[in-house]
Amino acid sequence: MEEALGVRLFERQTRAVKLTRDGGLMSCTTFNVIRRLCDTVNDIVGSKDLLTISTTSSFASMWLVPNLGKFYEANPGIDVAILTGEQKIDVMRDRRIDLAIRCLATQADG
Repeated sequence: MEEALGVRLFERQTRAVKLTRDGGLMSCTTFNVIRRLCDTVNDIVGSKDLLTISTTSSFASMWLVPNLGKFYEANPGIDVAILTGEQKIDVMRDRRIDLAIRCLATQADG
């Protein structure tokens, strides 16, 4: 790549390799291109009758999974994938997720 561009992308040291300014630009662009490619692949794969739900472990085990049978009876052509975890999900960035269910706990004033 360096030869084709005619610039140095890496600064090679005895026991380390660092990006040059141009290398940093190339790295950032490469990262963004790969992210967009992954988003496109997720859009294509995610559109084939698969509903991906992100929720907490407790909600999945106590309500969602026990009620999946009813959903499958009403929607036999849709598969459901459940991703569990307690962390917040950015559904705008992770296009694999169709639905995120979270419970917000609030404290009562007083």
